[in-house]
Amino acid sequence: MPRSLSSACVLLALVVPASAQQSRRDIMPVLGETREQFEARRRGLPPPASPGETRLSPDRLGHFLAEATVNGTALRMLVDTGASFVSLSAKDAELLGLRPGERDFTYRVSTANGVVKAALVRLREMQVGDVSLRDVQALVPEASGGPPMSLLGMSFLKRLAGFETIQGKLILRQ
Repeated sequence: MPRSLSSACVLLALVVPASAQQSRRDIMPVLGETREQFEARRRGLPPPASPGETRLSPDRLGHFLAEATVNGTALRMLVDTGASFVSLSAKDAELLGLRPGERDFTYRVSTANGVVKAALVRLREMQVGDVSLRDVQALVPEASGGPPMSLLGMSFLKRLAGFETIQGKLILRQ
């Protein structure tokens, strides 16, 4: 056999076991993987949600909106990792019965619309899908300068075990 042909045969022999090993990984569960997770991975689907996990789909503009329950009241919130705190719109603060006094507006907050005064409040409970936290810090901006929509900010998100985007979905894990 010519020398170049035998080298090509050896190279092919080295490549085949690697691809065979990859196909074994596709048909065998990995350590700690549930049956549902394995089946989803095998089919090329995103892993199923676990208890204490919520998946959010983006809207047509790519923003993630969360249907949250705050102190028993349903609110729609925009997920904002750039917001240090959960920030309530004036309308949502009113729905929750939060009416800070003039002296409570001691925080100065930089927003897209400039600097506004805000009052720090604690929310008894916040729930987004299967993720639930107690005693969450939030800001209530003065009515004239707050966000038009409540923001699900880092005072909620940083207390989770994690959050990430996978295949276009935002996954919150408790």
